Amino acid sequence: MKQQSIYGIALIVGSLAGVVTLIFHPSGLSHTASPDQMGHLAQVAVVTHALALVSLPILVFGFLGFTLKQGGGRPLIQAGFVAYVFASFWVSISAVSSGLIAPQLIRQMVGADESAQKVLQTILSYNFQLNQGFAKLFVIGSSVAVILWSISLLKSGTIRWLGILGCVIGLVNLFVFGLGHLRLNVHGFGLFTFIQSTWVILLGAMMCRVIDFFPGESGRME
Repeated sequence: MKQQSIYGIALIVGSLAGVVTLIFHPSGLSHTASPDQMGHLAQVAVVTHALALVSLPILVFGFLGFTLKQGGGRPLIQAGFVAYVFASFWVSISAVSSGLIAPQLIRQMVGADESAQKVLQTILSYNFQLNQGFAKLFVIGSSVAVILWSISLLKSGTIRWLGILGCVIGLVNLFVFGLGHLRLNVHGFGLFTFIQSTWVILLGAMMCRVIDFFPGESGRME
């Protein structure tokens, strides 16, 4: 298997894992649910977020390969990779707070007395705001990374249609987010993940398919 294909497969697998995470992500956890319901929802939340956390280093590995193959010395490629690494770190914190911390807090609220519930509710509210804050940083950072990589594809003449598509997706995501129309609940964040993952999967597929994907080797693909 070509080294380039390994990186492409990593991008596809990591993206699909992220999509699966959002498909099975619980729509919400409530302290008013029964203990049995709470136990089931908490277990699903832990499993789905664990999958998301596993997918992130796989994606970083795939994008590292893309960065090196596309031309690691190009500032746009380097900047895109740095932006995505930071974005991955930020969304990791979001996933931990939502999938590992929140279920434990809600479990403790079940059967707790009124004073303890108020304290836990305050902590849970802060944890939610932490989750939202780092999720917002991920939207910005990953969108910027896609835009920078796409501009590099356009400048190098490598599969221009993918570069154009990436620029459109990244700019639209930032525009909609900036206007406050992108709500980072399960459905809003899921839509964002699906759209961006489509671009990443296409990139991974091109890396697996095209023998001379990058200019400077022996050809280029328009």
